[in-house]
Amino acid sequence: MNQTKQLAIAAVAAAVGGVFCGQANAAQQIIGAGASAINSTLKNIIVNDYCGSGVAITIFDNGGSNGLTSTPIGKGTVYRVNCTPTSTVKFTSGLDISYDTTGGSWKGLLAAVSPTGEFEVLAQSSLNQYIPLTIDLTSAGGCTTTVGGLGTSGNISLAYGCSVVAIPAGATVNFGFTDVERAMFSNTPYNQPLISGTWSQGGTPAYLYTAANGLAFPSGWTEKSGYPVQAFGVVFGIAASSALYAALQADQITSGLLGSSCSGTIGAWAPGGNACTPSITKSQYRSIVATVGGALTLDASPLFANGSPSGSSAVLELARRDQGSGTQASSNAFFLNAGCGSNGNSYSGLGPMLPSDTSAYTGSGTDELTVTYNATTTAVINELNNPVNNTATSFAIGVVSAENDKSSALTGGAGFLRLDGVYPSNTNAAAGVYPYESTENFHCSASNASGTDGYTLCQDLANKNGANNVPVSDTLSGYTGVGIVQISNASTVFFTNKGNMCDGLVHN
Repeated sequence: MNQTKQLAIAAVAAAVGGVFCGQANAAQQIIGAGASAINSTLKNIIVNDYCGSGVAITIFDNGGSNGLTSTPIGKGTVYRVNCTPTSTVKFTSGLDISYDTTGGSWKGLLAAVSPTGEFEVLAQSSLNQYIPLTIDLTSAGGCTTTVGGLGTSGNISLAYGCSVVAIPAGATVNFGFTDVERAMFSNTPYNQPLISGTWSQGGTPAYLYTAANGLAFPSGWTEKSGYPVQAFGVVFGIAASSALYAALQADQITSGLLGSSCSGTIGAWAPGGNACTPSITKSQYRSIVATVGGALTLDASPLFANGSPSGSSAVLELARRDQGSGTQASSNAFFLNAGCGSNGNSYSGLGPMLPSDTSAYTGSGTDELTVTYNATTTAVINELNNPVNNTATSFAIGVVSAENDKSSALTGGAGFLRLDGVYPSNTNAAAGVYPYESTENFHCSASNASGTDGYTLCQDLANKNGANNVPVSDTLSGYTGVGIVQISNASTVFFTNKGNMCDGLVHN
């Protein structure tokens, strides 16, 4: 059973039961949802900066046992952190923060700014696969195992394999993140979520937000005054499975795009890239992800200057994100121009490939394109690390955030490619030589009353609580990390899209 289906079953069961399980302490639970591209970044801010130094920290995670020693600890798609915060005077009792990335940015936008009535309709709808979730802490959350002594100070415990439940009836997500600006969702239907399962091969995609479903966008959607806040730049890159990475490397050595000295490093990806990292062009990737009455590229062969690798077919899997994902919205805009302009025009009517678009040709020949539809960045990475949906060649490709430019995320030889010869790094993006970057937006729900823990956290992260002596590292504008480019540091020359994904990078 795939990850998307597992989460859907858990969410529906929780919604039907209408039961919310208790918290581990008396703190007010702060609920977040949205972009999975910054899954690690947010967890780093909470764990490494927001929680008090040396205090006991427990991370409840719905992921498996992998990632026990990585930073951040845990690799789930829903997590919850309990700790004593750096500044206890601002919070009621301890810190209890959960974050749900299933479905991506749309969930953060929906939960933070949609009217309560509409949110309730959607949360209980069988049409919606992505109900806002949190970790169930009853009976230790049904967690498989708890491991202590983690982290550089040995003060972190990870409870993994934890169960997820729908957030309490009537509750609102306190904050949300979107990888792109709100206009990306309203300008084109390509970025709006589909009814559960209708994207599948042989299906007919059907949109969730329609009058017939009792849901409308964007009428009446507001959030706390002063929000959203442009947090930082997020670097995105194209990553390939180990088999595809090695095949591209070998092909580009033969064609002279890579030096002959690289022949001894075939398949040896390393974070940060190097002179032997293979490259893909923007037009090549556009041909893979685009459809206009049929696929533009039916297999991996156009990626190879010397033809398909000897002894294998060119079967290729495109591991894409779901509609509603900010990562997918950024890809749609950057490669297809979808969502850009007042009418959402794309290049010659190009739209992004869905699994349902492959019905006409999948299985018609040896070489073919498979499209998988993934609910989170983690799911895409798992497919790149182990392409279970393409056993013919194990060639898989997809867009993920560059915060995953580390060996604890991409494993077994899977790795980032250079885009038009440039690696997706912080340095290259900040210098303006790597173009694929979006501006992360931080949303705060209008339901957060002043003095509540949720509102306090919103103000802290947005650097609006200066009088409370918030450490710079606790704010979104003060965070530094892999794949994140700060957009407000006056002492350094940075490039950003200033919250307009379609404008390209401009000097900050």
